[in-house]
Amino acid sequence: AAIGTHEAPAPGPLHAERALVEACFSADDVAEVLSRLDAAGSGFAKKAAATIRTRSPTSLHLALAQMRRGAALSFPEAMRLEYRILCRILRGHDFYEGVRSVLIDRDGKPDWQPATLEAVTAEDIEAHLAPMPGEPSFT
Repeated sequence: AAIGTHEAPAPGPLHAERALVEACFSADDVAEVLSRLDAAGSGFAKKAAATIRTRSPTSLHLALAQMRRGAALSFPEAMRLEYRILCRILRGHDFYEGVRSVLIDRDGKPDWQPATLEAVTAEDIEAHLAPMPGEPSFT
């Protein structure tokens, strides 16, 4: 009975941007996502591109790879992938550099390593995604 009386929620604030999001974020790599956002030219696209450009290049590549792979993973597989990425990010530089930039020095000037999208290699990303010895099963 409760299900029958439930009303569908109103569309969220990004609903109007669905077509643009799909067109831009369906690109194969982060550089192309940014290129498409730049070409779109709308206020939403400009703000999204500006925000993306402030983030760690490694994290951007990781997020895209995770989203692309995640659609085909079971829940336990997705959790293992998340675990791998998290463990390796915590062993790296950029997470702590982002914390320093935002919370400690508050200078908003992170020194990402590598500093550009182009400097992040496929091998860097695959190293974050590779299985780890002793990882949890999440079953």
